[in-house]
Amino acid sequence: MKIYLVDEVMSSGKSHWMLNKMKEWNESKKFKQFVYLSPLLSEVGGVKCNTTNKYLSGRIQKQLPDMKFKYPIPVKGSKRSHSLELLHQGENISATHNLFLNLDKSCSDLIKEYDNVLVIDECLDAYQQFRGISKKSLALLIEQGIFSVDQESLKLIYHREKDLFPDDGWEFGELIKLSEAGCIFYVNGELLVWEYPVSILSAFNEVWVLTYLFEGSFMSAWCKINNIEVVRVKPELHRSTEEVKAYIKDCIEVVVTPSLKNIENYSYSQTWWGNSAVESVVEKVRKSITSCVTITKAKTENILITCPKANWSNDKSEYGSDFVSEQGKIKKRPLIKGKGFSRADWLYSDARATNDYSHKSVLVYLIGKNPNTVLWNFCHSKGVDLDKELYAIASMVQWIFRGSVRKKEKMYLIMPSKEMRDLYFKWLETNDKELVNEK
Repeated sequence: MKIYLVDEVMSSGKSHWMLNKMKEWNESKKFKQFVYLSPLLSEVGGVKCNTTNKYLSGRIQKQLPDMKFKYPIPVKGSKRSHSLELLHQGENISATHNLFLNLDKSCSDLIKEYDNVLVIDECLDAYQQFRGISKKSLALLIEQGIFSVDQESLKLIYHREKDLFPDDGWEFGELIKLSEAGCIFYVNGELLVWEYPVSILSAFNEVWVLTYLFEGSFMSAWCKINNIEVVRVKPELHRSTEEVKAYIKDCIEVVVTPSLKNIENYSYSQTWWGNSAVESVVEKVRKSITSCVTITKAKTENILITCPKANWSNDKSEYGSDFVSEQGKIKKRPLIKGKGFSRADWLYSDARATNDYSHKSVLVYLIGKNPNTVLWNFCHSKGVDLDKELYAIASMVQWIFRGSVRKKEKMYLIMPSKEMRDLYFKWLETNDKELVNEK
């Protein structure tokens, strides 16, 4: 199997190029079926309008109307079942990453029915930490012989013959399904990792991936672990990486104040926010950020911020702001949101593809980006070390591009972490080939 990769910076025009390519393929009848994946419903269609109760088309339907892309909707209660129906009918399909990640190996034969191509906008989460069972429960199931671990592959093996209730729909049904599919792994004696089935992508005639800094993604690690060939394609685009970086230098002003320097050595990692970000520390960060925002003279509605969700809102039903400390005590997480941020918007740090925030002129990056330790350790156990620095750069730059810099407009970047600021400037001043090859 091989994957064709277009690895180009945001705003270079790679999506526009890909859409034109798909149009050419359709007109020449090179493929009979097209499947297009994006992280966002706004791109692929399927957002339900509150006023009309109808599903809205996405970018792909609007820009390629002749190709009549269909988006899965909850038919018979399930988008997945509708996806399978559309595949079987040979329809062109546009769907989100999440929906497609729910397909399993049993769908491979269905995909093979037509000459088809899969286009993936941004990398799939090819590895995910499975959280559907506690360590204690899993240890007990292994002790009882219902599950075992292949010591060479680390795959979790389900032994149906030892299960007293194999078909009763019990609470570990999803774990059984994944283990029988051969895509769940037992790592370091306690943690589970789900792997996207190679058989799904290999069922397509061609697979194309559009992203930036692919080597900093877990999908890159997935390709290496599964011996998938990656063929880099270098199309002629509207802008080169050098041109994009040049206008970024002109458009983005990184705000650094004396008060910001007082908080620049905090890590801002998920662990730091969970264990070290007590109220006094968060208040210090909040005041420093407020002073930086004041310098920009921006209205609060023009501010976009990222930090752990639980440190932004105290709405437990939506954000789960309570957390358990290491001492076992339930505590309220102190919030960044407050005076000066009343109408600011929060956006998760892994956001990609969306243009919904291109009016935001002040971006506040309160994250020290690190890859998931469980996933990183799993890849390491397979002989692949994902570069942590490149991972951080790739994620950070994607988030920064959600703001007004997309439109070549003035934008302020507030980034308290000195480590992340240094990585930002390193990315800005270093040729991409050098950035990747030096790893």
